[in-house]
Amino acid sequence: MAKVLFLAADPYPTHASVSRQLATEFLKVYISRNVRDEIKVLNLCEETIPAVDYAVLNAWDNIAAGTPVSDFPRIWQDKLKSYDALSEEFFSADKYVAVFPSWNLTVPPQLVSYLLSALPPSGKNKIPNGENKKVLLICSSAYICSDTAAPNYCAGVDWLKRLFKLCGVEDFDAVFAEGMEQFPENREEIIKNAKVAVQVYAKTF
Repeated sequence: MAKVLFLAADPYPTHASVSRQLATEFLKVYISRNVRDEIKVLNLCEETIPAVDYAVLNAWDNIAAGTPVSDFPRIWQDKLKSYDALSEEFFSADKYVAVFPSWNLTVPPQLVSYLLSALPPSGKNKIPNGENKKVLLICSSAYICSDTAAPNYCAGVDWLKRLFKLCGVEDFDAVFAEGMEQFPENREEIIKNAKVAVQVYAKTF
């Protein structure tokens, strides 16, 4: 049995969101083939994600210096509980799926905020047995964003890949539904092909 952490970052409802439609297709197939897996779906645009503020950074610095958490002010202890819960959930997963639209050449801020809050500072963010874990990104974009030479290239995908690699996860794939507005005459075909692609990945992920 595997633990799957499914991160959805799109505020639009499913009928108006290509990324949410792809998420639905992926989950439908994956669940049918992995009935014993534990799947945690986080709709990040509906979650309250704690911000990394001065108190938390100060607490992390003090922990690194060897100060027991019990010596911290109560406000620090309370804040750390929220981050500890996020980190525990994140690190305990065996597989990660992130579904999102490309916004301004990167990923939505909700996904960035979640990952910055779930992962401790650099040097303490290795995922246990990361070499045995895997990541799948499902990205939708109005324009071509997967081609590094394209004007609308989504650098956020590179950031996510580098971040997970820093955490010790090397098995990384991405599926794109892109160009729906750039090539409106091909919109339905683009979405159809992307749905087929995520279904294929769901069978082997």
